[in-house]
Amino acid sequence: MKTLKPASMVDTQKKVAKIFGVTVRCVQQWAAEGMPKTRNNLYDIAEIQNWRFLRLNRKKNKSVQSIDWDQECKKIRANIMKLRYEEMKKNLLPLSVIEDRLVQTILVVKQAMLSLPGRIAPLLVGKDACEAKEILRERITEVVKEFAESRIAINPRWTKKEFMEQTRELGIYVKEHNRKQGTKQ
Repeated sequence: MKTLKPASMVDTQKKVAKIFGVTVRCVQQWAAEGMPKTRNNLYDIAEIQNWRFLRLNRKKNKSVQSIDWDQECKKIRANIMKLRYEEMKKNLLPLSVIEDRLVQTILVVKQAMLSLPGRIAPLLVGKDACEAKEILRERITEVVKEFAESRIAINPRWTKKEFMEQTRELGIYVKEHNRKQGTKQ
């Protein structure tokens, strides 16, 4: 019984030569240079075309290398599995959690900045413009440093309750933000 071969397979070098429009001698030379051949002594036209393309490009540009697509696919699958594993371990957080923490942090910074006038006004009484400007710059710098050094913006694992407690420790009281409605409560 004769085995069927796929349409992209041929069984002789003469047929390969005809398909590629070259002489049989040229195909024999390709075979000597490593032209791919299946275990069943068939010639896969797609594989030969890929081999020729890579071979021609290597001659033109020595830096072109063959890509092992199976290996690349395995690497991508491994990365996906690693991400899923990290998420299951809770080392990765959903985007919604990060967004919530970011909104909370922004609200804390906003509240701190809005409270500055009430804290600074008594210090500015009787000062000239240059002294007032310097006092403002110092107080704003203090607020920025306070948040840069705090863990509020960089600890997304805190629950909302922990976040609110941390902001209160800094002397800042934040109104809760309802993300779905986009309103303050």
